[in-house]
Amino acid sequence: MPDALSARRKPITTAALTVALALLAVACQNGSDDKGATPSASKPPAPSSPPAPGFTPPGTPELVHAKMPGPHHEFSGPALVERAVMDSVNDPSFIVAMDMRSKSNHTRGRITISGSGDCEGRLFRGRDGTMEILRKDGQAYLRPDETMLRTPGKDGVPAYSQAEAALVKGKWIKVPKADAEGNAVFDLCDFKKLIHEGYDPDLRYERAGTFKIRGTRTARVTAKDSSSQVTYYIAGNPSPRLWRVELSGPEGTGYLAVTDYHIPFFPQEPPAGQIVDLSQQRS
Repeated sequence: MPDALSARRKPITTAALTVALALLAVACQNGSDDKGATPSASKPPAPSSPPAPGFTPPGTPELVHAKMPGPHHEFSGPALVERAVMDSVNDPSFIVAMDMRSKSNHTRGRITISGSGDCEGRLFRGRDGTMEILRKDGQAYLRPDETMLRTPGKDGVPAYSQAEAALVKGKWIKVPKADAEGNAVFDLCDFKKLIHEGYDPDLRYERAGTFKIRGTRTARVTAKDSSSQVTYYIAGNPSPRLWRVELSGPEGTGYLAVTDYHIPFFPQEPPAGQIVDLSQQRS
């Protein structure tokens, strides 16, 4: 296994799941790197989020046969996961749907990602609102809706003043490159890093039956550590591809699902008149 996959050995959910759950920190809405943020003490734990407009769940796994190995039966469990991880992250473009839940927050989203790191998508954070994200040639942008603009951060204060909220309403906020680097929101645009960090070659991966997702048979492979579990659903012809990764542990539960591979994706920067640079406004 290449060092790129094994250099950062972490428990399952302190890797991919932690990155995704970092989106649940309210402070991430302003483009800052605040992965350790906690929900405002003035807000009680959130119930299940209402339906997210425009978000269609990417299909629930349905059991076909508990003991049948499923597609790519020539691979053992560990070999199949390794191959699927390597082949999936090398695809030039894909659409990823996600649903991540912690004790107090629930985030859903759908993002189109290129192998070069360009991305475009929307994140739904229940009562905290919706945020569109865009990254093109390394430059990142955010477009929060009115609800998110008013949502308090971990200190109980909204990330934007009333004047700023009025200025950016309906527009794209230009995120300084220094702020976007390592930010949990835009870490999701680096699918290769996300999947690599969630893969631990030292775990014991075991085949666990055949499941159907969106009409396609997939091989289910699971692994556990002391407190967490990861489940891969793998299909693809002729090469294995990740269809869905489910994670559960102390930080929460959730899934990442690839709904389409090798799609045409040519994101465009927002029109100049729709971009606001708050760093200039605040200087």
